[in-house]
Amino acid sequence: MELKAGQTDDLLALSQELAEWGGMRQGSLSKAARGYHLAQGAVPRECRALRMLTLPAKSTIDQAIGAALEHALAHWQYHEELWARGERKARVQLLEASALMREMLVLVGGAVPRKVTTLFRAALTHLEELVARETDAEKVCYDANYLNSKLVLTSWLVNNSWREHMDNKSRMRLMGSYKRFCDVMLDRAMAELRSVFSHPLDAEHYQQQLARLQRNINAFLLLSSAYTETTVESFIAQWRAVEHGIKHLPASGVDSVLENTRRQAVEQTPYWLSSASV
Repeated sequence: MELKAGQTDDLLALSQELAEWGGMRQGSLSKAARGYHLAQGAVPRECRALRMLTLPAKSTIDQAIGAALEHALAHWQYHEELWARGERKARVQLLEASALMREMLVLVGGAVPRKVTTLFRAALTHLEELVARETDAEKVCYDANYLNSKLVLTSWLVNNSWREHMDNKSRMRLMGSYKRFCDVMLDRAMAELRSVFSHPLDAEHYQQQLARLQRNINAFLLLSSAYTETTVESFIAQWRAVEHGIKHLPASGVDSVLENTRRQAVEQTPYWLSSASV
């Protein structure tokens, strides 16, 4: 469906009614895009790693919330399309996109009350459960409950629902500089990682800290739009190497490669305006 004229809410309401019938999927490509792809020989699309969020200069926290959720949802939509077309490796990217959305809500938790995100988080949890337990893309992507949950996310984003139930003081906080907010939160993310990885760990403790590491990598992706992508990606690559090392720990335990990688990651100089350098 495409809205030519009228209210977005009416289109979403119609979508929710149609979703009850099942057998439909929320696509990410327009008819024109599909036609162009076919005309170009239907070259197979490949899975993509999550990229850092990019924003215009002087963006507010409010603008960043919308952009971040849209960025993550687009990543979900792109890989859902691949998964539905038979690319099994794309499935994990849906969960990566979900984790990015959750991290954004955590980062802005001081400005957006948890009660405001209840509906969004509930729909996201339902989607995660469906994707995690079922490997058959057709059973998931064309399921009525799956589509309804996707529409909840879309509606929540379109209607800027994170602004609900806020007084004027809280809304003013959302108008604050995202750049200043990011520099503070980047400091906190790095401090958290250094507190864990500044010393050698055994295999068990590395495994225990994997989720924390992944969450902070997502924080770097969400908080770095004021800095050059090459600089940010180079910094994150060191932490991704630690993540890879943990995921592929040899049976013999922690090796020198992982330990060297850990030290290199911890010793990196922050690329942001760190309070320690002011």
